[in-house]
Amino acid sequence: MGEQGLAVAAFYARRLAGPPFLRVAVVVLVLVNPWAPQILALLAEIRDLLKSQAEARKQPAPPGPP
Repeated sequence: MGEQGLAVAAFYARRLAGPPFLRVAVVVLVLVNPWAPQILALLAEIRDLLKSQAEARKQPAPPGPP
């Protein structure tokens, strides 16, 4: 992975807004493991899916027949 890949990994690590240890762990995981970007993308997709499901449950039920 070149400098560009490291910059992308660092950007997303900062975007996580987690503790510094978590940011370092993400960058190290990306540098060491070639599958890490796919794993992180899958985790992000799962998180987004769960968020959308939680938002859908907050919406009121449609009105029943009169």
